[in-house]
Amino acid sequence: MIEPDAHREDGFHHVGDGYRLVARRPGAHRMRVPKDDDFLDVHLGKSTASYAISGSEMGGEIAPPSTFVFLPAGNEQEILATRSGWSVQMTFATAILAQSRPRPALPSEKVIGLSKPKATYHAEDPALVGIAQTLVNSWTNGMTLLSERQLDAFASLFRLRVKYLLLSQVSGFQPQANATATRIQDVLDYVECNLADPLPLDKLAEIANLSTYHFARVFRTAMGRSPHQYVVERRLAVAKRRLSQSDEPLAAIAHVSGFSSQSHMTDTFKKILDVTPGVVRKNSN
Repeated sequence: MIEPDAHREDGFHHVGDGYRLVARRPGAHRMRVPKDDDFLDVHLGKSTASYAISGSEMGGEIAPPSTFVFLPAGNEQEILATRSGWSVQMTFATAILAQSRPRPALPSEKVIGLSKPKATYHAEDPALVGIAQTLVNSWTNGMTLLSERQLDAFASLFRLRVKYLLLSQVSGFQPQANATATRIQDVLDYVECNLADPLPLDKLAEIANLSTYHFARVFRTAMGRSPHQYVVERRLAVAKRRLSQSDEPLAAIAHVSGFSSQSHMTDTFKKILDVTPGVVRKNSN
């Protein structure tokens, strides 16, 4: 995604393996999407936005709040948007439909061929909006504390949900409100709001309304790590932010971040980050 008038202060940018994520602050932005990229744009504003797509008769000029646009690869597009709220854009270096295949048809079912996905303009999908909002919240609350693996996890969630939506176009598959992306999103929201409390696997599985075994497998597939690893990463991110931005005692930071004790937090920092909390605080000054 080429942004001729974008500056760092306009938002947050990350280039990953086969994708690019951009979270934009409110304002006017111009984007040009290369023809070989799929493009996803999630509008998080609470009011309508001005939204124009070059060479499109269906793009419209108004983007309702909490909606998304999906443009499949094939044509270079230039987009001009003016919004009152944050937005998230993601480009996929390869057409994601090529990675999306419905399950093999049963003998009694008709095999439905795959066709090129259609562009989608200003459609509603609470799961996509929820993922985008969580990304913006994490990015703005933690700033640069989001790790490469965490951003890869967000990219995986976006891909997973868009695959469901594309399959609904080409195979008659209808994503349900309790689809995997929505269940995982419920868990991410719960974790973010309850980091100071115990977060055992069975409790997270209950939030997702799945068996413990199935939840652990689904979560690892979607997020690229186990539920426990994800919780530890988020606790580390919160602790790092507090160490850098406050003079709170280490024991208090350990408690708020969900570690059982100051020594537990120190051991986790040394094991995963190869540094102590004291060094993190010293280096931030």
